[in-house]
Amino acid sequence: MPFMRLKILYLCAALMLIGFTACENRPPAREVTNQPARIAEVEVKVLEEQPWAETISSFGVIDAAQEIIITVDFSERVNKVHVKEGDRIKADQLLIELDGKKQQLRLARFRTTLKETKATLANAQITLNRQEALYAKRNIALSKLEESQLVLKTARARFDEAMAAVRLAERELAERRITSPAAGQVVKRSVEPGETVSPGSPLMIIQVVDAVRVITYVTEKDINHLGPGNEASVTTPGVQGRAYTARIESLGSKADPDTGNFSVKLTIPNSDGLLRPGMTARVKLQGLTYQAAILIPERALVDRNRRRVAYKVEDGKAVQVEPIVALTTVDQAHVLSGLQAGDQLIINGLANIVDGTPVKVIQGNAATTPES
Repeated sequence: MPFMRLKILYLCAALMLIGFTACENRPPAREVTNQPARIAEVEVKVLEEQPWAETISSFGVIDAAQEIIITVDFSERVNKVHVKEGDRIKADQLLIELDGKKQQLRLARFRTTLKETKATLANAQITLNRQEALYAKRNIALSKLEESQLVLKTARARFDEAMAAVRLAERELAERRITSPAAGQVVKRSVEPGETVSPGSPLMIIQVVDAVRVITYVTEKDINHLGPGNEASVTTPGVQGRAYTARIESLGSKADPDTGNFSVKLTIPNSDGLLRPGMTARVKLQGLTYQAAILIPERALVDRNRRRVAYKVEDGKAVQVEPIVALTTVDQAHVLSGLQAGDQLIINGLANIVDGTPVKVIQGNAATTPES
């Protein structure tokens, strides 16, 4: 009897253990919810075609547009030097006076000779006129007329020779007064009063300041977008708050072997003389122009899986596109393909946007549903 009780007790324990196990393996009850998918709020821009000129930004250095080296082709003693290094000078301003006493004496002698030959020429002309009148009346022989013609010809040759000598002497005397061929600044003076200058020796170096040159570099992608005569805007820390208008003077025909970039030389008017060689410059070059360009804000391009993509709204959802961009600036990009006029481009609210995300378009302070 006790054995039967023990057997019944084991049987009850086994049944209870099976019941507990079945309860533990039963899946928990699911909570049924009907929450809608999250809709992201975004701001869009409706794309339009518009005229546009691309801008290529670069850095450069200001240099003198022209450097003039003052020399002479003769030897002479220096009397006076009227300028010093750093002086601003005007065109035709007197720079150096050389000794010209010998040239003054020669010029005086040649002018006397010129006066004499002029009188001789006048007398020969009068004689010829008289002889021609007599010959016309057959009062003199032809030989007499020809003799007068020869005398006039010789007198005219001597007069021309004397005139050339006077002009040469005047030029030699004028060369003893060295003037500036252009407005500029004296950057080097290599002569002092009392010295004797030699032919070809540099006496002074002048940098033209009415215009300066900027030398900058662009990549191979941009070089064919530029051309001589194109405008550019130039700013420099040396002249705060002012932008200068420059024009492309020439383009490099060969890339720099170290950088692979091409040189661009620009000319800038510098009538106020504030731009100085050696200043750094920021250059904005005008490139190609387009009559119907699609421009998008730079912030509309985001990185997704190492790709630059954008999102537009279609049927209330964000659609991912990967536009081909020709050129980007600080705040906008020029799109060649991938987007077109009329597209609603998402420009704000892109943090959690992926392809297919439901969106609600925010227009200022108002919101529109995707269906609208």
